[in-house]
Amino acid sequence: MKLANDYKKILKTLGFNLAKQQPKHIKRQEGNPLQISSITEERKHKILENTGVIISPRNKEHRQKYFAGLKPYKFLLSLIDENLTSDKNILFEGIAKSFVAEFTKSIDLICNIYQAEQIPEIYGIVPNQLNDNGKRSYITTGVSCMQGKVKRFFDVYKDTQDLQLITLEDKDGNLYGRALLWSDRHNHNPVSTITYKDDTNEVEKIDTKIEKKFYLDRIYIADALCGTDKIKAVYQAKVFNFVCEVLGVDSVPCYSSKHLANIKSVNVDKGSRVPTDFYPLIRGEALDYDFYPYCDTFQGLDGATWYEDGDECEVKLTETDGQNANATGCNCEDCGDRVHEDEIYFAEQDEQYLCENCCTFSEYEDQYINNNYIREHRSTGDIMHEDNL
Repeated sequence: MKLANDYKKILKTLGFNLAKQQPKHIKRQEGNPLQISSITEERKHKILENTGVIISPRNKEHRQKYFAGLKPYKFLLSLIDENLTSDKNILFEGIAKSFVAEFTKSIDLICNIYQAEQIPEIYGIVPNQLNDNGKRSYITTGVSCMQGKVKRFFDVYKDTQDLQLITLEDKDGNLYGRALLWSDRHNHNPVSTITYKDDTNEVEKIDTKIEKKFYLDRIYIADALCGTDKIKAVYQAKVFNFVCEVLGVDSVPCYSSKHLANIKSVNVDKGSRVPTDFYPLIRGEALDYDFYPYCDTFQGLDGATWYEDGDECEVKLTETDGQNANATGCNCEDCGDRVHEDEIYFAEQDEQYLCENCCTFSEYEDQYINNNYIREHRSTGDIMHEDNL
């Protein structure tokens, strides 16, 4: 990749110590245009020693299974080997910002709107792999703890009145950003203003209108798009401005307002919060559901109403495994089954809580592993996580 080689030369010219083990066979990762595919000679030798596989950079299966897929920033960091001083760190951050911007600028992104009933489908897209719906999500679990979770976790969103999901996508519908757009319960209720004639009780006119209130929740952006907070804010601004245009307003209260306030093209109050007396509604009751999502802003459900604080509500939405924080028991994050809290196990490498049917304990690695990622060592037969081969 010419861009990578150009920046390696820049780092060397500016006095950075290059790492002895340099990544080789560098190219944009197939299936994830936000990452860089590469491998070092040291890793090639280890794979040969452990599995007997002779790595070929032209072998598609080898690239998918054995090559590292690094975000642009981490890739650039892998090119050097030194403890950065304060001055060197400032210099490197500037170089990295330029590298990330150049690497990502060729990806053309557009905004889209999904209605409430479509939301579980979008949240259910598993990151960094081709899903059954033909889409990929570049929003990883490191950015959003709920991306790729079991679709049933998000059923309550389907029943939330006028809730919409705003996305940032490429032309193939792959996901690079998303944000929930909440609608207030009073958005369908007309408000009448009565004007009286001077010094009389006689009505001169009645103005009736609907004063709608909305709230744009946290704007999640794929981490590989970000690089720095300022780059992240540029993509968040794209989503924010799109929402304002759709709603026909100059601005809208937004969770991510602190980031957005630094972007000149955005008209947002830096301290923007949920509007006063703002309560979205669901078509049903809070306890009608078996599973619940973790929520950033509205963390309580009571009756048919969403609340910001869930401590005193029937349902508190602060768990990532689909459970109600105000109830007992746990949900497996792979199959979705609800089990007793003593029968749930934490798979540390994939950061998942799993039931006994979905994981196996590896004595060799001293950890539980999701059964989908178990592999056997070629020589010893030990159970290992596939990423550790």
